[in-house]
Amino acid sequence: MNILAFAAASVIGAAYFSFRRRTVDLFAVAYGGCIFYFLPLFVGSVPERGELPTDLMISLPAGIYAVGIGVTASIFVAAALFDRLRLSTSKIDTSTTSSIGLSTWYLLFALIGLFGSIRSGAIFNLDKLIVLDQVGYWFILFETGTALAVADAFLYRMRWHLVVSIILLFVDVFIGFRTITIMTVIACVLLKLGSYGPLQLWRKTPILGLGVAVLFLAMVAVNPFRYAWLPHLEIFSEPAQIPKNSNAELPLAPRINDARPATRRPDEGRHGISEPLADRTATVFTRFLDFQNIEPFVTQAILAKMILHEFSCSPRNILNIAYIVPFAGLIFGAPEKFESEFKPALFPNYKYGLAGNIWAETFCRFGYLGIVSAVIIFILSIAVMQILLFRAFPIALPALALSGVFLAFYVHRNDLLFELLLIRRVLLVFGVAWLLEVVWSKIAPRLDRRVVR
Repeated sequence: MNILAFAAASVIGAAYFSFRRRTVDLFAVAYGGCIFYFLPLFVGSVPERGELPTDLMISLPAGIYAVGIGVTASIFVAAALFDRLRLSTSKIDTSTTSSIGLSTWYLLFALIGLFGSIRSGAIFNLDKLIVLDQVGYWFILFETGTALAVADAFLYRMRWHLVVSIILLFVDVFIGFRTITIMTVIACVLLKLGSYGPLQLWRKTPILGLGVAVLFLAMVAVNPFRYAWLPHLEIFSEPAQIPKNSNAELPLAPRINDARPATRRPDEGRHGISEPLADRTATVFTRFLDFQNIEPFVTQAILAKMILHEFSCSPRNILNIAYIVPFAGLIFGAPEKFESEFKPALFPNYKYGLAGNIWAETFCRFGYLGIVSAVIIFILSIAVMQILLFRAFPIALPALALSGVFLAFYVHRNDLLFELLLIRRVLLVFGVAWLLEVVWSKIAPRLDRRVVR
């Protein structure tokens, strides 16, 4: 019955966003995010997460359906109200004749970040745990600058900037991270379709379907290339600290869609690459196509267990949002991760990191009443961000679109602090690039006059 109720809510919302003549906006993006991240609600269970391989499944409690249906239905109702107020009849103004954008600065930031990342850590490594341990501020600058460069070059039709930034985006995927690529593609689609004004989204289904298929295949196909070529690129990175002369099994880094923790023997070499490439490629595809182990099933396992065990944690830790203030960590130290509050109790035998879940965090701190409040704030935030997209100058659109996608689509798999940090990074890089462009626009004419003299 719960599955049918969620399916009904999903179909009604999908029909509205597909057939209603309206501008493609962040509410449509948010609805797509709900369908994807609440995907386990169509199945009714998620795999247990433990140290040893197991086929044990966790049946989803009624409470998780209340959350999933509530969030999904709220987005649909808010979009309908948005339409009722005629706010969705506007369009995103992408006329870019008055400037050339900020993609040059974004590319500069991305290249500086990539160079700093290569020199400071072993980012070219098959072991994702090693990579995650090495990435830091340099890599954040690289990813954020690359994403903004793609969106800005796409908006301003800067062909060569777009080519270079896409290559850098591929480098990010090659290192082992897919999120920025997916968020950037969604942001570009939002800018493009939003610039058309009101339309029936179903008419764009063929091109959108083709785009999703190409992106899906690209994300699947990159892993065989990573396994084949990453070991040859380690000479460009600083050496990672690898245990020597150990007889214990060393964990391979789990991808978000891995079915079970993977291990390798020390005699298999640094990366466990003694396995033939064809076999490793087959393993990658098998794991990726293991439907119940893609990201949403990991994410919703957290919420399911919290509801089943009526788990609660300290409401005071909501104050960690103070860390969105730049350099707060240098003063107060690193904030406590939300994962550290629930993992020892709910997933004691799982040795790897778990995806976040903002609804699980809200339930943990404030219960169902907190989730209701969080949904209201979420809806209002989407509405404000969309109004900004309608009214912003084109130079700010790439940053607003990327921030909006992080908010509307990606919010379901993060804790609150990390979600705010993602948006802060985008806005900070945009702010610095914009200031540099303003300063350069004042200095450049003077330099030109001196050259002429």
